[in-house]
Amino acid sequence: MKVLEGRETVFAAEVNKLEYLYFEPERRTSERTPLIIFLHGFERKEQSLDLFRSYVECKLVANLPVTNVTVVAPRCPRNRSWEDVLLLLVDVLDGISKLANIDERRIYLTGFSLGALGIWKLAEKFKGQLAAIAPIAGGMGDIDYGMLAETPVWAFYGDRDEVVPQVDVTREINALKTYRSAKYTLLENKGHFICGYVYRETELLSWLLSQNRS
Repeated sequence: MKVLEGRETVFAAEVNKLEYLYFEPERRTSERTPLIIFLHGFERKEQSLDLFRSYVECKLVANLPVTNVTVVAPRCPRNRSWEDVLLLLVDVLDGISKLANIDERRIYLTGFSLGALGIWKLAEKFKGQLAAIAPIAGGMGDIDYGMLAETPVWAFYGDRDEVVPQVDVTREINALKTYRSAKYTLLENKGHFICGYVYRETELLSWLLSQNRS
């Protein structure tokens, strides 16, 4: 792993050409830590690694309610979708879970826009193995809705989203309503770019980290 700017807790690495950032907890202890996998949206594909790191730190890491958390943020290759590299994401998740001191009962997925669609797909692959997922402003696509019965979900949408069609938002909300383990928040007067607002202004991250897979 490459240490970024001399910081001992932030690394850049790759698995089979899939690059990712790895944020270690500030304090290293023998205690197993929860793991959050964050998938970014389309607009972050073109960023430099340093800008991408700043983005993840600002939007997600800085808003974590506790510091004893491991965060991994893969980078989707240019001209590809998260679905295209799904097997590589599986490799990253498997590798981090085995090599780091991770609490396997507390593995979470969250993502924004294109990344939200990616975590739905990744959650399908890990059905029954995740503590919770939190998609933000992204469609479900063609998924097995049965996974919602096994994995707690909190999804966020903006009621003025200019990217995800409102007809898709309505369809997905109706699907979520049928499962006790799933919930949603439709933010009033909010458009598509709600990622930072959700992590900063809502209880999502506290809720996420409170979930445990039995």
